[in-house]
Amino acid sequence: MAGSSIKGELENIDSERLLKREQLKLQPGQPFSFKVSADYFPMVYVDKKGDQANRIEVSIYSTAFILEGFDMSQEMTPLQILFQKNTLSVAPVPMNYNLSIYRPSYLVKQAEGPSMPRDSVIMPRQLIYLKVPPNLDIEYDEEVYINFVN
Repeated sequence: MAGSSIKGELENIDSERLLKREQLKLQPGQPFSFKVSADYFPMVYVDKKGDQANRIEVSIYSTAFILEGFDMSQEMTPLQILFQKNTLSVAPVPMNYNLSIYRPSYLVKQAEGPSMPRDSVIMPRQLIYLKVPPNLDIEYDEEVYINFVN
């Protein structure tokens, strides 16, 4: 999926991975800033397109989130998007799932091998894809790594 993002080939990304898409109107003559909440490091791709006059398209995709053999990708809550005064802020939304796993061989493995999985914190990642005007300068913190497409 990241390979298609880097090349700007969104049509090659499975449509089921799209969690959210928004069109945002830029205020002309003001700088554009991109911010993420502390301790969150999303994958960000920026595609500077000629047809994006004074607007930004934000698309959020889930990455593969396989938990004990189950694809939980569509259960992910999309990132929170806030756009004010030409500043786009992105923050993760906490997710809490109770997952019970039944393994018939657990009693044997309990004596011989690894134990059952315990509660854990898993940080699934989401991909942020921005289509912006070609001449737009983007201000962002040095902790945010932005991949520019093409």
